[in-house]
Amino acid sequence: MKYSYPLSLLLGAYLLYQPDSQKERLLFLVFLLLLSAVGFMVAYCDAPAFKAWLDRVF
Repeated sequence: MKYSYPLSLLLGAYLLYQPDSQKERLLFLVFLLLLSAVGFMVAYCDAPAFKAWLDRVF
């Protein structure tokens, strides 16, 4: 359940993609992919390994 929102965005972008899509539709799908990536990062921030990596980098 932790990753259900980002996975649903990723699945939605995959199912909506068509090779001959218009530019606006492709931009919307890229926006969904970016939201999915942000969702995965937020869900993954709870992991101790990610927190340790953030402490090392920043």
